[in-house]
Amino acid sequence: MPRESMMLRAARRIFPPEEQRHIYKSIDIIGDIAIIKVARRHEVYAQQLAEALLEELKGRVKVVYRQTAPTKGYERVKILEWLAGERRSITIYREHGCSFKVDVEKVFFSPRLQYERLRIARLVKKEAPLKGGEVVVNMFSGVGTFSIIIAKHAPK
Repeated sequence: MPRESMMLRAARRIFPPEEQRHIYKSIDIIGDIAIIKVARRHEVYAQQLAEALLEELKGRVKVVYRQTAPTKGYERVKILEWLAGERRSITIYREHGCSFKVDVEKVFFSPRLQYERLRIARLVKKEAPLKGGEVVVNMFSGVGTFSIIIAKHAPK
């Protein structure tokens, strides 16, 4: 039997069974901040859902935001609305032995790319460019996760 999503477990506390199938099940957890999507039909329950999620993820998540629109614009920043927990947008995100200070309201960041970042890092040749290594240009880097992960994990 597949593992039930954390969102669905939280939604069971609020919604009748026929409404639970309309819940967005994915959550982005960045440090101790969760970012969720809420269907329009459930907007009036968004805060209750966020509080139920805080309870479901007690100790792991301290803040819940709702993404109110698709990622857009030149900087690809998410449009967020605070729903529950501490009133802050800055967190420390840890990935592959590296720590990043992230302001989820001001910079593009996706925890869903963590395995891709490590995969790319392992492909980079770390020697000096004149000795067969590579120069990696991380334009539009957001928090700079690719650069830091490459610096730490590229083969020596």
